[in-house]
Amino acid sequence: MRLLQFCALIIVFAIGEVATAQISPCLGTPHDAIGNYIGINPPVPDSTQLVAIKVGRDNFNPISIGALVQGNAINVTLTANYLGLAVPPAASCDTVVVGPLAPGNYVLNFFTVDPGLPSQGPVLAGTSVLVVAAAGTGEPIPTTSPIALGIATLLLLIVGWGVFRRLE
Repeated sequence: MRLLQFCALIIVFAIGEVATAQISPCLGTPHDAIGNYIGINPPVPDSTQLVAIKVGRDNFNPISIGALVQGNAINVTLTANYLGLAVPPAASCDTVVVGPLAPGNYVLNFFTVDPGLPSQGPVLAGTSVLVVAAAGTGEPIPTTSPIALGIATLLLLIVGWGVFRRLE
């Protein structure tokens, strides 16, 4: 029983951190030369999918994030503390989920707000483009040739026959 409780505890900690943690390192190259990171997943969503938008900036420590969809504009605002001219840690990103969105082209505006400078207000840090396809118009699932499908079917029948034969 103790082993079962221990395994359940490990699973809760392993899954819980991933499910609740939104702030993560910005991986890959910056979106632009001044160190803005903008990532969209999936890169080309359809109108039935949620879209995860990951943003961050060099020398900024994320606090919170929000998104607002207005027409064909998606405004993502990252509230983050400026770290100053010291040697910064690796850039951190925060993620927000929007959608599902109607098919079309969207302009993604990435704003930052530094709570240390409340009079400054949101600053446009970067922009990107998001294309949302209509549902069902995605790439077709690639299939193999009819000969390969026939061979796969035959192999499946042979394996199934062998399993049923062993059960007798």
